[in-house]
Amino acid sequence: MATAFHYHSVMLRDNSHAFFYEGFTRKAAVMALFAAYWNGIGVLSWFWAIPAGIRRGWATDPWKHFAFLAIWFLPPFLFNAVVQVTDPDQTLASVTATCLAGAWALSALPRPYTLLGCVISAGLFLFPLVRLGREASLPWMRRVTATEAQALDGVVRTPGPRFIRIRGEFPTWRVVSYYFPEDWIEQSGKIYHANWEAIEPLPDVRSRLSIDKAGHVSVSN
Repeated sequence: MATAFHYHSVMLRDNSHAFFYEGFTRKAAVMALFAAYWNGIGVLSWFWAIPAGIRRGWATDPWKHFAFLAIWFLPPFLFNAVVQVTDPDQTLASVTATCLAGAWALSALPRPYTLLGCVISAGLFLFPLVRLGREASLPWMRRVTATEAQALDGVVRTPGPRFIRIRGEFPTWRVVSYYFPEDWIEQSGKIYHANWEAIEPLPDVRSRLSIDKAGHVSVSN
């Protein structure tokens, strides 16, 4: 556990643009905005039902419910906002608490209103309101999936072991290294091998490949 904690601490320090590591920089502010957006965008599908939930009343002390949700929500949210968040799925621990709050609000209304909340949520997933939310949208996921599939299909057609230079954001070196742990992968100026950053010199390889931003694979010299 100590080794894993040390590894992930070093990895976060080297790759995370967050208040915890950089202070109050522009990139750290953008990461905090990602945490706020990915945690809060789903609230738009049910916040209008809150008055109905309040009018219905509570079976027990309401402050116990709020305290429970706050204890659930705040620690992972603050971690995302201050330390690390790069993908929407990294906010699942805190988003679950907002889902429970939404269920409480919508349950005070007739069932058709719950369907309305689902329609709004689906609309936000298909058509994000701002550019910041594109990575939590269906069009973005389809584009990334298609890029990764094309890149992996191109890599598998060449003999290994390989040296692969990734010129775009996707696929990430982690994805390629997962499927081809015997290969050496360069991305953002660093070389990785077997899911770790490489320290030893690059050995002889049978293929040298380049993956462009669209996922096209080409053989390089």
